[in-house]
Amino acid sequence: MYSSDNLELTLWVLSCYDPTEDEQKTLTLDEWESVLKMATMWEFGGLRRVAIEQLQKMLCSAVTLAVRWVVLARWYNVHEWLLPALTALAHRTQPLQLNEVDKLGIETI
Repeated sequence: MYSSDNLELTLWVLSCYDPTEDEQKTLTLDEWESVLKMATMWEFGGLRRVAIEQLQKMLCSAVTLAVRWVVLARWYNVHEWLLPALTALAHRTQPLQLNEVDKLGIETI
């Protein structure tokens, strides 16, 4: 279910991540999603908030990520993301692809 890489990454964030430090390892969207996954599973509220904050910066900066943003908001119960994610999806100019419809579910469409 969760790889040793996810665990290693989450432990790194717990022990080394300092949001006030400019010169440090920058995590990717996928890495922050892994941290959110683990923090949610283990009920690490503080780490979950950090992951949500970092992911939000990345997700809201690109309309092309609107589908992923909606999906993550639902999977991880990030209620404050749902309205802005759906708004970003509504403002997207390209039509939804079939695989995106599958990810979103019919209730969203």
